Amino acid sequence: MRKPVLLAACLALAACQTTAPDARPDAGAEAPPVSTAETRPPVTLDLPGTGTLGEAVLKLSEEVGGSLVLMSGTENRALGPMKFSETPFEDVVAQLAEHTGYKVQECPNYFFIYPEGYEALLDISLGDRLDPAFRDVAVPMAFGHQTPLYEAFALLSDARDTAIVAGNVVADAVCGPMTLAEIPLQDGLEAILKSARVEPAALKVDSTADYIFLYSVENTVPADTRIGTPSAEGGVDLEARVDVVLPAPPEDPGRLRLPPGALPLRRVLGALSQQLGVKVVAEKGLGQLPVNPCVFRGVKRSTAMDLLIRQWPVPEFGYGIEGNRIVIRRRPKAP
Repeated sequence: MRKPVLLAACLALAACQTTAPDARPDAGAEAPPVSTAETRPPVTLDLPGTGTLGEAVLKLSEEVGGSLVLMSGTENRALGPMKFSETPFEDVVAQLAEHTGYKVQECPNYFFIYPEGYEALLDISLGDRLDPAFRDVAVPMAFGHQTPLYEAFALLSDARDTAIVAGNVVADAVCGPMTLAEIPLQDGLEAILKSARVEPAALKVDSTADYIFLYSVENTVPADTRIGTPSAEGGVDLEARVDVVLPAPPEDPGRLRLPPGALPLRRVLGALSQQLGVKVVAEKGLGQLPVNPCVFRGVKRSTAMDLLIRQWPVPEFGYGIEGNRIVIRRRPKAP
């Protein structure tokens, strides 16, 4: 079964599909082959003379497909009338770039259009930083302009039944319009990061078989945010697997709708508690901490808490166990 994922209409275009969770490839499985016919289909398209580059990518996504990514901020460049008939995909990309004065990076599975002066983005690479469970996954995706990374990653997490999360410093960056055929997830994430103008030197990645966490080098929050020792866990089984959608799970499980922006922690504690199956409270004064929309599928309770807290870029917060509840609190100051 394949699960469609749609962005809200105000974000223009977004669609994301993938296989069901029980079809997830084993770690170390061979990467699925990527068809040139999917990433570079011949293009038959009529573009009006009053459109923009972003509108051209949207129309290309809807009527043709292929794999083309725009850097955020290039989508509003005016584009004159253009008409293509069974034109090679790479020639169409070259003409779009030429007509708008932009440059093109040709990657094995997609093209990236960007302005001169942003060549540093071409160096974005996740390399071997993804767990093998993700490295060989393929997924199609498409996003409209000004899509925040936290939203793009939440949609991918929901589609892949996993957890792809960004720390708050990275998560608020917005990507440009893109259409990506079923290419390796690693390539897709790199394309999204390029589109959102994420500085390669400022990006760190932590990945296990359960999640991908992308964060800034300034974020020094430990991977394990628990305060206290396992012997103090009380009646809470932190190893239990859960699904968590914040700020709240969708009313229609097959249709994820996300609000535009973060909500204060105090407003998501009820939904978090319900989905974890454990009461979660916050220490006085922490209720205003921002929580971006995010999706954690099939993770441990401890992992869900870690991914929530690690989004805040300072190592001042953690969680502890008090009886049968989880308490988000400040870390004790060093003596």
